[in-house]
Amino acid sequence: MEPNKEIQTENSNSEEAVKPLIPPKVTRTFYISFAIVFVIWMIITRFISFPVVNGHSMEQTLYEKDVMVMNKVAYQSAADIQRFDIVVVRSPENGLFLIKRVIGLPGETICIRDGRIYINGEPLEDPYLTEEITVIGVAEKEVLIDEDSIFVIGDNRNHSGDSRSFGPVAFNRVVGKCEKWLITKRNGETEFLKDL
Repeated sequence: MEPNKEIQTENSNSEEAVKPLIPPKVTRTFYISFAIVFVIWMIITRFISFPVVNGHSMEQTLYEKDVMVMNKVAYQSAADIQRFDIVVVRSPENGLFLIKRVIGLPGETICIRDGRIYINGEPLEDPYLTEEITVIGVAEKEVLIDEDSIFVIGDNRNHSGDSRSFGPVAFNRVVGKCEKWLITKRNGETEFLKDL
């Protein structure tokens, strides 16, 4: 054998010897699909979120582990918020995210006396009140709500940490509006995308 002659195996010229494990076309398709899904997910989460109820402060409307659909862009200003909307706010006390119901609107006064809520001195027709309110907090005296703030209370009126303890919530602490249940369980049955 000549010393400089190249030694070849019988398969060294075979195309199979250089084929990649995953064909380039499949790899390219995978990355394109992944990129599309990622972009769609980023767009969706820019506008909506899915908070999970933790605790009992919104019973008898929302229950622990209910998953909500929250619209992050429902409000452009505090003036867009409606009474009885369910909102997610960041607590002024500790920064935690809270799900509460809007009771007092910008520019109104609110107080609680004789177990009822009064708005601008008039008793509020409150369809979510199931018992006399005994937890009064700052609403013992009339509270003036700033033009860029709201007053929130949990539906479980006597078992909720809310504006009665930390006062009105500024609009820049309103994260979004809860519009639907994504998942809720009632009477042993799981329901999806149920309207509030």
